[in-house]
Amino acid sequence: MSVLFEELMIDEGNSIYHTPEYMLYIRSHLLPLKQASGRVELDAGLVYKFEYNFYSLLVELKYPFEDFVILLIVNGFNDPIEMTRDFRSLLVPAPEFVSRLKSLYRHQNKRI
Repeated sequence: MSVLFEELMIDEGNSIYHTPEYMLYIRSHLLPLKQASGRVELDAGLVYKFEYNFYSLLVELKYPFEDFVILLIVNGFNDPIEMTRDFRSLLVPAPEFVSRLKSLYRHQNKRI
C-alpha cells in the first residue's frame, strides 16, 4: 500500500514561530530559557547522520516543528547548518516554559 505525499509532510505549526521577530523575542529571553532547560544526550551515530542539518535531527527526535527556532537558539546556533558531528547533547527547555513564552508572544500586539 502506498502512502500519500500529504501524509509524509510535517505540520509546521503556527507560522508566527518562524519569523525574524520571533527569533529576536526568543533571544531576548535566552537566559531564562537556558535556566529552564535540561540536557538530552544524543547518539553519536544519529548526530553524524544529520550533520549540518539540525532541523532534520529534531524531526527525527520528534520535537514539534514550531519549537525548532527555540531549540536552535538555546543550543547556540544561528543557522541549522552549524551543527557538526561534535554536537553531543541537546539543551531542551521545559515544555511549560516554552508554552508560556509562546503564549506571551502571541498576545503581544494581538498575534492570535
